[in-house]
Formats: sequence, C-alpha cells, structure tokens
Amino acid sequence: MSVAFGFAVFLTCLLVMKVAHHLDMRSRLKAVIDLVHARGHVITSQADEIFAQLDSRRFDACTPELQQEARNLLFRFNHVHEILFFRDRGPTPICSATLGLLDETHAFPAHDIQSLFDPDRSYWLGFSDPRLPETSVDFFVRSHDVGIVLDQRILSNTTTSFDWEAFTRPPGTDYAVHLFGSEGIYEQSRQSIQHPLSPYTYVEGCTEGVWRFCVVARDDMPAEIMQNPLTSAAGILAYLGFGFLGYRWRLRRFEKRSTLTGRIRTAIRRNFRDFHCVYQPVIDMRSGDPVGCEVLARFCDEYGPLPPSAFIPEIERTGSTWFFTEAVLGKAITDLASLEGRLEGFHLSANFFRQDLHARNLDRLEASAALRVLGDKPYVLICEILENGLETGIDMSQAIAHLRARGFEIAIDDFGTGVANLSSVRKLSPHYIKIDRQFVGEVDASEDSLRASLVPNILAIARQVGSICVAEGVETAEQAASLGGIGIRYAQGYHFARPMPVAELAAFLPAQATCSRPAQTTA
Repeated sequence: MSVAFGFAVFLTCLLVMKVAHHLDMRSRLKAVIDLVHARGHVITSQADEIFAQLDSRRFDACTPELQQEARNLLFRFNHVHEILFFRDRGPTPICSATLGLLDETHAFPAHDIQSLFDPDRSYWLGFSDPRLPETSVDFFVRSHDVGIVLDQRILSNTTTSFDWEAFTRPPGTDYAVHLFGSEGIYEQSRQSIQHPLSPYTYVEGCTEGVWRFCVVARDDMPAEIMQNPLTSAAGILAYLGFGFLGYRWRLRRFEKRSTLTGRIRTAIRRNFRDFHCVYQPVIDMRSGDPVGCEVLARFCDEYGPLPPSAFIPEIERTGSTWFFTEAVLGKAITDLASLEGRLEGFHLSANFFRQDLHARNLDRLEASAALRVLGDKPYVLICEILENGLETGIDMSQAIAHLRARGFEIAIDDFGTGVANLSSVRKLSPHYIKIDRQFVGEVDASEDSLRASLVPNILAIARQVGSICVAEGVETAEQAASLGGIGIRYAQGYHFARPMPVAELAAFLPAQATCSRPAQTTA
C-alpha cells in the first residue's frame, strides 16, 4: 500500500510539474510575443506618421522641396530607410528621398501582399531594387503614391530564450507568410494540435488594425532538460521526497536566485552594492586632453555580470530609478574623492531618467544628498537626458531649472535617435548635444551614408541653440579626423579610451592640477 501510495505521489508530482511548467511557459511565451509586438509598433507607428503627412498629396514632379521634406522625415524617424514617390497611382516610383529623380522606365516588382484591412496599402517582402543603395532592409509598404522602405532590424535582431516566428496571411488563403524570426514555427504549431502529448508549448498572438500580423512562440521542454541534466535530476529527487510543496519551493528558490528580476531586486535590497562605476573620458580633439568623463553603471553579482540593456529596464519596472541614480552618483563621489585636486573644471556626465525629472518629483531633487555634495565639488556635473524623453509629455522645466540653479549643466544624450524637434531643443537650451554613435559610426564607412550626412545638420542645430556638440562612439582615427574637419571638437569612444575603473582613470588624467573647461562658444 505504501509503495502504491508513493508511486501515486510520484505520478501526481510529475503531472503537477507538467501543468505548472506549461502555465509558466505560457506566461513567459506571452512576454516574448508582447516584446515582438512592441518592437513592431515602433516601426509601424513611424510609417503611419509619414503616411498621415504625405498620403493625401499628389506628386507630379521630383522637386528639391519634396526631396528636402522627405529627408527631414528620414532624419526624424530612425527606422525609416527610404521614401519613394509615385505619380497618379503609377507602377514605378519617380522620386527618392536620398537619390532624387529616378528612371521611370525601370520595372518595379509587383507587390507580394494586398492589405485586407486597407485596400490602398500593398506590401513587398524580400524587397530589393538595384537603383537604391545597398541595404539589409527587406520590407516595403506603399499607400497611395507614397512608398516607405522600413528598417526591420529591430525585429530580426530580437533575441529571446525561445523560438518565435512573425507571420501574416494573404487575403483569401489559409497559409501563413513568414516575416521574421525562425521560419516554420507556425506550421509546427498547427501540427502539434493533432498531438496532445507534444513536448512543445506554443502561444500565438496577433495585432489589430491596418498593420495586422501574428507571432507564435515555442518552448522546447526536452531541450531544456538535456541542457540542464543535473538541475533536472535534483528536481526529480525533490519531487519524490517532498511532493508538490517541495517542487514549488525549489522553483521559487531557483527563480529568486537566477532570473533577471530576482537578481536585480536582490541588488536593490542590498542597497545597490552589486553595482559599480566605470568612467569613459571625453577628449578635446584639438589638444588630445581629457576634459571630462561619463560615469557608467555596471552590474556584477555572484552569478556574473549583466549589461545595462538588461538591468536598466528592470530598474525602471521596479520604480527604483531615482534610488539607482543617487546610488551611482554616490559611488562616483566616493571614487573621485582622491582625485579632486586634479579635477578643477572637469566635467562629470551622468544619465538621469526622464520620469525622475517630472515636476511631482521635484522634492526628491531638492532633498538629494548626492546632488548637495556634488554642488560643492571642483568638477561640474552634467545631467544627461535621452532625446526620446523630450517628447513624452513630461514637464521637466522645474527640475531642469532647479539643476541649473545648483550649477549643474544639461546635455541631450543619443541625439538623432528620437523625435525631438528644434523648438523642443531650443526650449531645453542644453549646454551639450551628444551625437549618437550610430551616426558617428558611419562617418568614414561610406561617402553616401545618409546618417553620416546628417552629422553636419546636428552640428548646425547645436550652433542655433548655443550648445556644444560631443560625438559618441568614435572608434577610428578616420572618424576623429572627419569629425574634427567639420568643426566638432569634443568626442568619446574606443579610439580614445574605453570605459575604465577609477584607478585607470587616475593614470589617464594629465598631471596638471586643472583640466580645461569647454568653451561655450565652440560647437
């Protein structure tokens, strides 16, 4: 009887394990689908804004004014690679935003899909045209007389721990057309319906509206067991000994110790002791001297390091952004304490979360011990704000005024990747504009690079609002020379120095007691 009871408990535990694993996997697979949909929305929303501005117009000629308007749109929307214009619903484009007048005798490929939800929209998959510059972009959509080449790398580069496939269905068909991800997952999910004992778990979700597409994600339980045999064996022993309660205890302990959420929340409870700072110098390219540095947070606990792209979103989800910023500033103050005699006029840049600069959080800034200490330091704090934070509707004016009153300076970080217009930049009146590395990286890659051609435009914007330009991500001597040739004086990147701990920064700094401060009149 006891043997039968033990065997029944064992089978029950296995069944509970399977059900619990299935429910857990469905939740995690749903998160993968939501991530792909969110990234897809980034692209499609930019295309919708362009169509809303241009859709109702006629294009009879490829005028310089039309080209300039299209180029301005390309500058605003970083996931739009090209804009083409057609005449009177014709089959061949007459004009390109980057190339100008096109040869209308050149055959244009027929579309792959006609939208079921908007008869005026057509889609091309695997799109290529020899008249356009070489590109890895392969998705084209046309509405009326406007066509847009979309940069889908934000989707194709999405990495998750699960296999997924984005697909769509042409009108009047019962098969799927592969868009992105791992091809064949959708067909496998259809076949698994006929096999209820399939080891795979599939979850599918579709978007709504004109840009309707679906995503199916898959979990492979046998593969997970084969990759972690010791953990699986230990788990089975726990199920035999403790039953369902033992299983749940082990699962919660594992999640607490090894998942991203558990590790970050543990670090927060430890008062951010698993975080440390590294410093990347900002160089005056005329003299070769460091004039400042950017403080960068790094994370490493007993399970290893995590990149900022992993821990920053988790800190935002937990609502701990201001506590994190204060902890980083406090660590930087401690690190630089022994160097203060050599940092007169030096500039220390630190990133601020836009939500922490909301008017309702002004009392936090006023009560901040770290900011109070920094106000008395010989070096100057530069508060960096991401460009995409300028158009979120958050009123940062009171917080910015408070920071300026304390003697701190303001910078717009990653400029060129957001949607900020000249008026919003002028309203903020930053001391510095930091050009994003994706523009700098193409300065010496191709003379025809559109992003590289926009760097002088960013420099012109900075001069209009009285700001200083700082180029980020300078990796070669050719890039540094090209940037210096167009009037950009300050830069940071691997060509000059990698992010370094404070001991290496001390050796990197010049021996003199003070560092030259950037002139406000120099871009």
